[in-house]
Amino acid sequence: MPIVNQIDLDISEFQKKVYQYDEKTNLFLGGGRGGAKTYLAALLAVLHCLKYKNKAHVAYVREYVRSLDEFRSHVEEICSHIAYKIVFPVSGKVVDFVTYNITDKKFKFFNGAEILLAQLRDDKDYSKFHGISYSLIIVDEICEFTEGQFTNLVDKLKTCLRGDPLVSRRLIYLANP
Repeated sequence: MPIVNQIDLDISEFQKKVYQYDEKTNLFLGGGRGGAKTYLAALLAVLHCLKYKNKAHVAYVREYVRSLDEFRSHVEEICSHIAYKIVFPVSGKVVDFVTYNITDKKFKFFNGAEILLAQLRDDKDYSKFHGISYSLIIVDEICEFTEGQFTNLVDKLKTCLRGDPLVSRRLIYLANP
């Protein structure tokens, strides 16, 4: 049974439809504000981490650091829900399902998976990604990037999608028109 059914999250029909896409399919999620695209991206990131364990390396990218908090909050909410719905009933206790290092802006899961939250505004920010492999890269508010930033920074992130051939690699763009 897919884990999304086990955790019993209240997700919209749109979110259910997107969840059904093959995880090797890159996605562009566009639409008006309030469509829960960022929540869906957080859910996809957490599920990716649960499935691929220590081989899952996720990067969530936005232009501004202050904008990372919403995604962080969604990941924490989803993980809390999973811990109480799945982990607690099986083990009788809530373990450190996931921890968040505020300095590194990184979630570390009990199984070794990681989600990095990062700013991407210039070459200095991009240099933090260069040479690192990610299995899932999520770029939120893609419309906030200038054409130059997209060409010189965001587009280059695709070169970081590499790693174990048994792990699906995916790029997800989110935008409000």
